[in-house]
Amino acid sequence: MNSKERVRRALRKEPVDRPPVFMWFHPRTRDLLAGMLEIPPETPIDNIFAMYEEVGISRPAVFDAAADIRRRAIESSIIPG
Repeated sequence: MNSKERVRRALRKEPVDRPPVFMWFHPRTRDLLAGMLEIPPETPIDNIFAMYEEVGISRPAVFDAAADIRRRAIESSIIPG
């Protein structure tokens, strides 16, 4: 599944291989997505977590995954420790 298919399916609330990751949106896009997902657009970071929670991934799980990615990047010298 490519990124566009993943986003389209997630917005239709269909099964995806993993949640799409949105790190930044143009304000107009943010408003459109928030409307489609029926979540408030005022707090972007909370919207990111709301998208994950919609597919059953908790906030702590997101932080754990991010910490694991950072740890692996440091171990492989992709980023400095």
